Amino acid sequence: MISVDKFPRLRAEYWTPRERLKKILHSRIKTVGHSGGWSDKYIWTQHSRMKMRHYRLTESRIKRVIRHPARAEEGILPRAIAAMSPAEGKKYSEIWVMYMVTAVRGISNSQFPIPKPKRIKVITAWRYPGHAPERDPVPDSILKEIKGLLN
Repeated sequence: MISVDKFPRLRAEYWTPRERLKKILHSRIKTVGHSGGWSDKYIWTQHSRMKMRHYRLTESRIKRVIRHPARAEEGILPRAIAAMSPAEGKKYSEIWVMYMVTAVRGISNSQFPIPKPKRIKVITAWRYPGHAPERDPVPDSILKEIKGLLN
């Protein structure tokens, strides 16, 4: 355990206003930053980052599952999509990703309405050991819209 007496910068009274704000914001934000710059198309939740570490999945693998799913179904959440891709390995398993297409929040006070850019919010990812039973498929029109968003 680190002692606060040995490191006085750890005590809250020594924090600068910027450090205080950082501590407050980091304790309240549930979505983790974007993998690239602000123009990136993906938003990652803390839960998805945690599951990616647990199942040893990378961002690029998750993006590939979203871009080229072997199967896509309706997710458990409203307006969520679950995409699946078979994993490589000795035993058959499937990599699943649940995501939503969301519009970026912003205040628009201009006379000319600016269309809000859409991003993909990755909610969770998991590895399923074996063949998952098929459920409600996603309509092709929605999948085409998502592919148009990614290109």
